[in-house]
Amino acid sequence: MTHHAPVPLRRTARPSLATRGLDERPGAQAWVMPLLSDAEAEASWETIWGMSGQQPPVAIKADLLDAWAQPHRHCHGMRHLRECLSLWSAWVEHCQRADEVGLALWFSGAVCSPRSGDNASRNATWAARALAATPTSFERTQRIHDLVLAAGGSRQVLHPDADLIADIALAHLGSPAQRFAARELELRRERPWLGRAAYRLQRVAVLQHLLAEPRIFRTDVAWSLLERQARANLAMACERLAA
Repeated sequence: MTHHAPVPLRRTARPSLATRGLDERPGAQAWVMPLLSDAEAEASWETIWGMSGQQPPVAIKADLLDAWAQPHRHCHGMRHLRECLSLWSAWVEHCQRADEVGLALWFSGAVCSPRSGDNASRNATWAARALAATPTSFERTQRIHDLVLAAGGSRQVLHPDADLIADIALAHLGSPAQRFAARELELRRERPWLGRAAYRLQRVAVLQHLLAEPRIFRTDVAWSLLERQARANLAMACERLAA
């Protein structure tokens, strides 16, 4: 396992009215998310553990990296982890418990079984079992477990950072149109057993459910930067799938 120096946190200021992503002017550009390199993303493991003054467990990191690098992950692989950790780094000032959010993101996609409907609960269980082998307290372990569930879509989590981690997990929806379209193709490749009609039906249902939400993003920082582009992306994807 290659060891990297801890990654510096890329803090961003809270968006003002002048810099918000919901720019209604003609030709307004989508906000481009920051993206850590592979080495920087891997180094975030040490950064996160250092926040709580604990030694980073090397074996757990290795297991997680192996999981994220599985060859069937065309969409939910290392790039997705890098994107999530990049936003965590950029929005760390918006976190109440930044180290817990960071650890939860590492575990949030540890299990990627496209045919399964319980990936989020399996990821949360993985986190709890892995952290039980470290000096992490039971209370902190439970909070991280719950954040993993929040990243997977649960709205029953009471952690103060539940909304933020949910927004980070969905932030790809607000990517520039070209990146969003490429990710949709990657997602399709993860489900080769579905016929064209069945896939379209399932995907359109998901996209329309998101569009029906009053707000896709729950936090102001994510909403201001990503909401407008996300809605444009989702509407365009529905049109493509219906064609």
